[in-house]
Amino acid sequence: IAHRLEWTVRDATLTGPGRIWRMAPADINATIVVGETPGVAIEEIPLATVPAAVELPPHSISIYVFPARAAGR
Repeated sequence: IAHRLEWTVRDATLTGPGRIWRMAPADINATIVVGETPGVAIEEIPLATVPAAVELPPHSISIYVFPARAAGR
């Protein structure tokens, strides 16, 4: 089951576009076997803005990175 996460960035000013690095295999038991198509891979996704909410696929790891500086600096 996918999970929905709502978030807000506070006390920071974004200084450029962001990226997601995500591993989201179709199956929790996905493997990598030499000579075969990998069952899991890292996907890089560019983001122009911070989304108000994100869908997190089951069995996944998502790393969101946005360049930012503290508000008022």
